[in-house]
Amino acid sequence: MYKIDGWLAASTQKARPKYRSEINRDRLVGMTEANAEAHLKDLISPDTKLRLWHRTSTTLVAAHETPTKAAILPKSLAAHSDLPRVEGWKKILMQIAKETGCRDVAFVADFLLDIEFQHHQSTNGRWNSELERWERYAVRSVEDWCKSGINNAKERRDAPKRVSERTLRNIKTKLEAAGLIDARTHLWNGDNHLWIKPSDKLSRMLFEEGHSQSTQQSPEPAPKVKKLRPRGMSAKHAKVEEENRELYRQAITGQLNGLDKKMLWLVWDRLTKPYAITDNIMKAPYAADGSSRRKRLYAALGLTHV
Repeated sequence: MYKIDGWLAASTQKARPKYRSEINRDRLVGMTEANAEAHLKDLISPDTKLRLWHRTSTTLVAAHETPTKAAILPKSLAAHSDLPRVEGWKKILMQIAKETGCRDVAFVADFLLDIEFQHHQSTNGRWNSELERWERYAVRSVEDWCKSGINNAKERRDAPKRVSERTLRNIKTKLEAAGLIDARTHLWNGDNHLWIKPSDKLSRMLFEEGHSQSTQQSPEPAPKVKKLRPRGMSAKHAKVEEENRELYRQAITGQLNGLDKKMLWLVWDRLTKPYAITDNIMKAPYAADGSSRRKRLYAALGLTHV
């Protein structure tokens, strides 16, 4: 059980008749916590239970409702870290992010994490007529949503966007199509803002065991593939590569220091010039021009000019 907004949110909470939804909503706006508690006890019936995530993402009390039906809700009394999510819930979000097919998987995971966090902590909400409760929403401008993962408001304001607005809308569309989020646009503080919340499908994955087995179980290791020995031209390439690697190792470890200048130049030419495997096929230099490998080789051989 969790104490939410001044009363005990037990699994025996009951729902009021739907036809009284609008009347009840109007009566709860601005109502004191004590009156709201009394009102709840007076109107509940014995059947419907709140889902576990609804106990912290919804409330019966709203301090203020605007003409656009946006509401200011009381602060949540449940700490984000104390919510009874399933073990490995962040891994579930990361797996979902990978399955979207978006290039920036880390951003998608942060985007989902922001939505989930604010769904239980935000003071912005709207009336949910099915639950007959105020429901918390994650509310930001599109520009701020493009900076998901930066939690400090001041830092987020000055930070560059992590993704473009077009990319964000594509991500949002994919998550909506998968039934994982509910997103809508509403006016807030005179500007259009995206109001987003996790769907029941996503919340069920994060709060109830057994709804995301593919992400909770360790994948089976891939079968080991026996490495085949190279044949034909591949074998010739591999042989030359191995010879060059060994010659380079001897050079930079000082094992060739006893050779005369002529031999050192032969080593240099072998490693820095294309090597003919056949009359028609050349192998690229082991220490190509401009590479750090070439610079180390030149210093190790002690050559005075190239």
